[in-house]
Amino acid sequence: MLLCSCLRCYLDASVVGFVFLVAIVWLVWHQGLLYKLKKKLPDQIFLIINSYINDRYFQVKIENILFQYYPVQAGVPQGSVLGPLLYLFFTADIPTKDDTLIATVADDTAKLSPDINPNRASDKLQLHLNVLQTWLEQWRVKVNNTKSTQITFTTNRIVCPQTTIYNTPIPMKSEVT
Repeated sequence: MLLCSCLRCYLDASVVGFVFLVAIVWLVWHQGLLYKLKKKLPDQIFLIINSYINDRYFQVKIENILFQYYPVQAGVPQGSVLGPLLYLFFTADIPTKDDTLIATVADDTAKLSPDINPNRASDKLQLHLNVLQTWLEQWRVKVNNTKSTQITFTTNRIVCPQTTIYNTPIPMKSEVT
């Protein structure tokens, strides 16, 4: 669905470079999230959310062995109503560029770059990925490189040159699954 909506915007271009990045939701940096929330929310709401995020612990049990409690230092509570909202708030300032499109759904991010020339499409994607990488590092968001992919959509048999993130080539695929 996300892909179809994004591609409709670019029917005029004969080549669309597409990079699909998968961030790991449970690695949302608590201090970064709280910093962003404090700047935007009234004090009373911030304090409630702060107490919701902080002072959480987890415990592991393997067969009959129960291990000690450990503090949860990153992430948003999975399966909660607030979890996805907090993640969206955390990523709301993700950098954009005029010559590429970025679309997010939950913890999935798609970047599109339309151009008649596949080299330019990849160059624009790579420039945006470089800017995005700085943001990812600043806010300590991890990208799952094994699930991220690059795909070229075209009416020709042209493939956009491969792009990278963290100096690691993004795997190229020929179809969406």
